[in-house]
Amino acid sequence: QLAVVLVMDLHWKAGPALGTDEQEVTILGRLAAPIHVRVEQAGRWFDGFARRQHGGSHVSECEAKKESESESDEDEDSPYTSVGSGDWKTQDHYALLGLGHLRFQASDDDIKRAYKKMVLKYHPDKKSSTETTDMDRAKLDAHFNCIKKAYELLSAPDKRRLYDSVDDVDDTVPPPTKDMQEFFRVFGPAFARNAKWFDTKEKVPLLGDDNMSADDLQALYNFWYNTPTWREFGYFDEEDPNSAESREEKRWIEKNNKAARRRKKTEENARMMRLIDNAYSCDPRIKRMKEQEKKAKQDKKKQRELELRQEEERKAAAIKAEADAKAAAAAALLEEEKAKADHARKVRKTFVKMCRRHGVCEDKEDGAADAGAAPVSRDTVDMLKTTLALPRLEELSLLDAPGLLAGVQAELDAIRLKKEEEAALNRPWTKAEQKALEDAMRTVARDAADRWDQIAAKVGRSRKECIARAKECAAKVKQQKEAEANKIPDEWTKEELQVLVKAASKVFPPGTQGDRWQQIADYVKIHAHTEWTRNPKDVVNQVAAMKNVSSALQQRAAAPTATDFKRSKDRSVPSESVPSTRE
Repeated sequence: QLAVVLVMDLHWKAGPALGTDEQEVTILGRLAAPIHVRVEQAGRWFDGFARRQHGGSHVSECEAKKESESESDEDEDSPYTSVGSGDWKTQDHYALLGLGHLRFQASDDDIKRAYKKMVLKYHPDKKSSTETTDMDRAKLDAHFNCIKKAYELLSAPDKRRLYDSVDDVDDTVPPPTKDMQEFFRVFGPAFARNAKWFDTKEKVPLLGDDNMSADDLQALYNFWYNTPTWREFGYFDEEDPNSAESREEKRWIEKNNKAARRRKKTEENARMMRLIDNAYSCDPRIKRMKEQEKKAKQDKKKQRELELRQEEERKAAAIKAEADAKAAAAAALLEEEKAKADHARKVRKTFVKMCRRHGVCEDKEDGAADAGAAPVSRDTVDMLKTTLALPRLEELSLLDAPGLLAGVQAELDAIRLKKEEEAALNRPWTKAEQKALEDAMRTVARDAADRWDQIAAKVGRSRKECIARAKECAAKVKQQKEAEANKIPDEWTKEELQVLVKAASKVFPPGTQGDRWQQIADYVKIHAHTEWTRNPKDVVNQVAAMKNVSSALQQRAAAPTATDFKRSKDRSVPSESVPSTRE
C-alpha cells in the first residue's frame, strides 16, 4: 500500500504580551517535502481501512468488530467448497469446474479442459505442507472430491442430462397478453429458455419477431407442439436404489422413483403445452394469419358464388337460346308445312279445275270441255287428287284434254290392278292349287332363270302369289319342326330321375339362394343331355311324388308281417336237440 505525506507550515500562536493588545506569532520550522512511502498490512486497523475503501463501511463499524472471528465465519470466507457425501446433489457442478458462464452449453472438450485446469490448481499434492495447515488441507481434500464428483457427473451423458434438467431452470409460464410489444418481450425469453429441452440436430425455431412469414410461423408451432422434450426428472430421486438392503426393497424404490418421474414428466408436458397454448392464443401474427385466411376463404366463397351465378346465367341463357332456336325451328317447320300444304292444296285444286275445264269430270263448265270426252265422276277425281303424288298431279295438270283424260284413265287402271293383286294375294289357296304348287316346286329346276314364271303358269296364279305362298309354307314347316323338337314328354327318363335326385338332395338342397326349382330344371337338362327343359312346376311335382314313394317303401319295410312274426317266435323257442348253455 502507498501513503502520501503532506508538508505544511507549523505556526505557534502565543498569547498577547502583558499590557498590549497585539498577539505574537512565532514560526518554529517547516516540514520536509512530500514523499511516497509503502506501508504494509498491520493488524485490525488496516483491515478496517480496507473495508472502508472497498465496502463503504464506517470507521466506527470496523472498530466495533471483534478482533477475532468465529470458526463459522472463517469457513464462509474459505475459498474451498465442502459438502457431505449425501449432499453432493446440491453443489453447483459447473461452477466447481469454472464453467458457470457456459453451463449446459459446455461441450465435452470444455469439461475435460476445465477439469484438468482444476486438478492442476486444487490437487492436494500441489500444496506443500509448509504453505497450508491441517485444516486447510482437509478443506482442500474435500473441495477436490467435489471437483471429481462434478467431473464424474458431467462427463457421463445420462447423468449430465439428469443434472441439466434441474440446473438453472425457470419454469414460469407467462399469462396471455393482448399487447403485441408485451407479447414479444415476455414470450420471447420464455421460448428461448425452454428451447434447450429439445434434442434435435436442426436449430430449434424461436419466437422471432412480427416480420416472420406465415410458413415459418406454422413450422414454429408445429415443431413446438409435435416435438417431444428430453427433460428427465431422476436427479432428485427421493431414495437411492443402491442403498437398499434387499432386492425387494430395491425394486420397490425403483418402482416409486419411476412413478415419481412419470408424474413429473406429465406435469412438465402440461407446462410446455400451457406455454405454447398461451403463446398461440395471443400471438398477433396468428390472429393476423387467421384473419387473412378467413378473408381469403370469404373471398374464395364469394368468387365461387359469383362463378356459380355466372354459370347459372350461362345455363339459363343457353336454355333460352336453345328454346328460341327450337321455337324458331318449329315456326320454320310450321311455315314450311303450311307452305307445302298450301302448295298441295293449290296443286290439287288446279288438277280438279283442269279436269273440270277439259271435261274429264261430270260437272262441266260451259265451253270448257272438248267434244266427245268420256266424263269421270267427281268422286273419282277427288280420290285421284288425294291418292296421286303432287308431281304426278302437276304433270297431269299441264296436259291438254286428251292427254289429261288418258292420264286419268291410266291411273285408274293402275289403281284397279293394284287392288286386284291385293285381292288375289288375300284369296285363299285351294287344295288343288296347293298341290299344284308343291308339284311345280319339285319338278321345276332350282337353277332355272324363269323358275317362278313356270311355277306360276302351272299353278294358275301370279308369280308374286306363288313366291309369297312358298315362303308362308316354309315358315309353317319350320315352326312345326321347332315345336316337335321342343315337345316335352310326360314320362321322365331314367337319366332325368337320377340327375333329379342328385340335384334336389346334394347340388341344390333346401335353403339354396335364388329360384331353386328353376336351377334344378336347368341342371337336369344339362346333365341328362335332353333337348327340352322341364317346367319348375313339373320338377316340384316329380320330387314330391318321389318323396311319397320313398316314404311308402320305408313304411312297408318297417312294418312286420305275420311271417316275420312267426319266424321271430320260432327263433325265440330253443330247439330240443341243442342243449341250453345255462344247463
